[in-house]
Amino acid sequence: MGKTTILGVDFDTYTLDEAAEHAVNLMNESGQHIVCTPNPEIVMEAQHDRELMGILKAADMVTPDGVGVVWASKYSKTKITERVSGYDLVLHIFEKIKNLEHTVYFLGGAPGVAEKLGYEYSFEEEQSCMEFLEHVRNMPEDADEF
Repeated sequence: MGKTTILGVDFDTYTLDEAAEHAVNLMNESGQHIVCTPNPEIVMEAQHDRELMGILKAADMVTPDGVGVVWASKYSKTKITERVSGYDLVLHIFEKIKNLEHTVYFLGGAPGVAEKLGYEYSFEEEQSCMEFLEHVRNMPEDADEF
């Protein structure tokens, strides 16, 4: 699959299904992996936020979470064929791994969002997920201690 660059951010040109499959493949590799789903506002913020741009550049996969990114790609040599939102990507990944032995961690977002997702999505091992969420909720302010 190809890549296209929009305002310095390298986007993968996966379809939703291809992106979910690639994410599952990353889960089967050793090490940690970063998947980002920036929308146009994130792309613009990265123009003057070096740390954010560095995260986007270091990501193993970057998919367009916004039609503005898809639209902008029409001016690139390699076009993005569809929007791949973070929400849709997560649901597709869950569907692909539901019968596999993978653990999914929710980190970030507003208070209560991860818990709500954990309760709304039918996890095979919901208790393990909820125990992790409780651990994250009680995580010390200093992330290094985690």
